[in-house]
Amino acid sequence: MRIQTILLSLVFLTISVLHSFLANAQVKEGILEGVSKAPAGRLHSPVRDAMRSDEEREALNPSVRGFSQKDVGVIGGSGENGIGLYGYNDSKTKPAAIIQNWGTGDHLIIGNEKGPSVRIDHSGDIFVRGKKVGLKGEKGDKGDRGPQGAHGNPGVMGPQGPVGPPAHTIAACAPTQTCTCSGRTITRMNGYCVVTSDTGGCESKTETGCCAVCAAQ
Repeated sequence: MRIQTILLSLVFLTISVLHSFLANAQVKEGILEGVSKAPAGRLHSPVRDAMRSDEEREALNPSVRGFSQKDVGVIGGSGENGIGLYGYNDSKTKPAAIIQNWGTGDHLIIGNEKGPSVRIDHSGDIFVRGKKVGLKGEKGDKGDRGPQGAHGNPGVMGPQGPVGPPAHTIAACAPTQTCTCSGRTITRMNGYCVVTSDTGGCESKTETGCCAVCAAQ
């Protein structure tokens, strides 16, 4: 009898605890969420954040804006284990961040301002540790050859050379290859040929003939 009394007491105690828990709970959109007794403004749980609308979340987290004419508009910082500045975006069309310089200065500097590790200048070129990065484009196809340029103007005529010693030449032709000069031979040809000299000219009309121009003695 005493054991039965203890068992019944345990059953009633269990029922009381369940009733108290269900009385302090609510079901919203298929989610069972316990009601916290924490003061208002301290309820930060993933479930509550998921049940809030975008407008409610925006009201709890107003946008941050900053403007400065000479200093810094917005500054973010953190301690040893934190993150100074963090942002995220769920949009499929909008970027997570926009950094723009309306003037001609750099768009972004990472690291020391005077010696940045990464820098994006106004034209969009990226410099890493002071060196411009980016892949070199492929070599283009060879173009068609252009038209030939016009001939240049003739150069200035050089000065006349000194007058050489007086010389006289004599032409000698023969039907055979026996054109020999008694002195210096200026030129000699075989076969059909024609030569001229100071004293006249001659020609060979046979394949076995010859022509010569000899210097006069």
